Amino acid sequence: MPVGADDTPLAYPDTPDNALSIVIPAAGFGERLGLGPKALLSVDGRSLLSWLSAKARRAATEVIVAAPLGRLDEWAAHCPDCVVIAGDETHLGTMAKLIQAATKPWLMNLNVSMPMASLTLIRRVVEAARTYNIAGAFMTLDLPVAMVSDNTVTALLARQSVALAQGPNAYSRDLLLDLIASADDADWKRQSFLEIATLRGHKIATVGGEKTNMKITTKEDWEMAQLVK
Repeated sequence: MPVGADDTPLAYPDTPDNALSIVIPAAGFGERLGLGPKALLSVDGRSLLSWLSAKARRAATEVIVAAPLGRLDEWAAHCPDCVVIAGDETHLGTMAKLIQAATKPWLMNLNVSMPMASLTLIRRVVEAARTYNIAGAFMTLDLPVAMVSDNTVTALLARQSVALAQGPNAYSRDLLLDLIASADDADWKRQSFLEIATLRGHKIATVGGEKTNMKITTKEDWEMAQLVK
């Protein structure tokens, strides 16, 4: 069964969006997971990159993948009909190269660490971005969140007031290019352009996430992913 398969009827035409670029940063070597490059891990006989890029091709006419330097042909074999470029040493550096290589006015980031986002969720996030310039999938929580300092709870936040930043995220490409042009040294050390946009005062529209859209970071995550694939 394909990763992220969704049996719910789509509310959108099942045709690629000609105004959307989907970028897939897959230039890492999976050191934290310890099972080799995450992009090439197999599910039902196909790599995560193969599943994810095939899904991306259903959503957008332009799909660009970042691969490790020197392994572009190997990565390209897993994502036919996609543009493959060399990534950077850092995630944000790789994202900047992907953003600059894209040609469409709207851009979505799909991460091989979170391959199970449904096609429906992808299209809902893009639709929200077209209204607000930036949008992302955020998962509401079933329990409150505790703020902790020195092993003690300093505050409890109601579950209705917090959400897990899940992804995928979608942006106006022009806005991303502006963020790249104005980024300082501190920005290039941040986790994502979503964080930079927040610090610059941009409002981010939220779209309800999916419980099955888990992030694969550890071996335990990978084992769990086999059950929800």
